[in-house]
Amino acid sequence: MSSSNETRTKPAIADDYVRMLVLETDEQHPDDHRERGSFGDVFDSLFKEAGQGHDPPLGVETVMRFVVEEKGGLVPTIEEMENVHAILITGSMYDAHGDEPWILKLVDLIQ
Repeated sequence: MSSSNETRTKPAIADDYVRMLVLETDEQHPDDHRERGSFGDVFDSLFKEAGQGHDPPLGVETVMRFVVEEKGGLVPTIEEMENVHAILITGSMYDAHGDEPWILKLVDLIQ
């Protein structure tokens, strides 16, 4: 899974690891983005902290994908999600029941 709309982090050092996919469905306010990074960056930090607190430690690789296609994002295909262990979809200002093409693609993907 690789796209110009995607960011990957390296897993923390551990014998076992999980690959998390964060589907970003909105953009943060520019001030928050400068201060904290993207939604995916925030979740990556939390996932890695939780992995280090796991017994035994669990490495976490976070794949972050912006999916709002009208703003340059790209909804992944099922084939691109091979080897992903868990998915988190961020909240957004968009209506989950909306008829925007990217929302319909995302709904099809997760069904």
